Amino acid sequence: EIPRVTGVQTCALPILKSFAFAATIGAVSAVRPIEFKFMQHLAKFAKSYVEVAEFNARLAFFEIAEAEIEESNATEANFTLGHNQFSDWSAAEYKAILGASPGLTAPVRILPETNADEVNWITRGGVNAIKDQGQCGSCWAFSSVAALEGAHFVASGNLLSFSEQQLVDCAYGGSYGSYGCNGGWPSEAMTYYETHDAELESTYPYTSGSSTSTKACQYNQSSATSVEVNQVYSVKANSVSQMKAALNNQVLSVLVDAERSAW
Repeated sequence: EIPRVTGVQTCALPILKSFAFAATIGAVSAVRPIEFKFMQHLAKFAKSYVEVAEFNARLAFFEIAEAEIEESNATEANFTLGHNQFSDWSAAEYKAILGASPGLTAPVRILPETNADEVNWITRGGVNAIKDQGQCGSCWAFSSVAALEGAHFVASGNLLSFSEQQLVDCAYGGSYGSYGCNGGWPSEAMTYYETHDAELESTYPYTSGSSTSTKACQYNQSSATSVEVNQVYSVKANSVSQMKAALNNQVLSVLVDAERSAW
């Protein structure tokens, strides 16, 4: 599976005050292009900063992101960067939602290599629509769930949507190497499924995206599916051929360094 980049839902506060503030400035001096672009950014992501100090601080972060984007896009790179909902965040705010924490890895399995040119689990029907982790550092739970959904699809031909909140609330503490919104480790989270069946998202919906906290575990075996994990293994690190071999069999949970500015 291509690693998912999950985003942040921002409270949709009225944006009229921000435009009114900018228009008032415009009566004295013309609005700079970067300020106009920033206001377009606020409108696109339904953000509003009423306090002048915060507006200016967010504008400064946005200018830094704009400079990085322009610098990268001026090169001969085979990709193009653009703004997203993180463009007016500080580095510390962004780092806070990166949810991988040090943990144990499952035993490595060496797989027969493949000559297949392409495998796409999305078009095969083994991947659900992109989900949003919100402001909780729970990427580990979303990645784990997506891998389990894919594995179940391969085994049964049926794509279900499992509960990330179940992992955030219940696969918690040293036994599983995961700490809710404070990060986790997919291979350790999978061990939770060895003794607990997966609940559906519709039964145990995700709520930590807005509250940024872990709730008391609400696992109920009577409402859970019969899907559980029998075995967990890791793909050999930094091996393109082994990753291709594993992807040829099923969806993978992949850990990447998303702290770089390119993300």
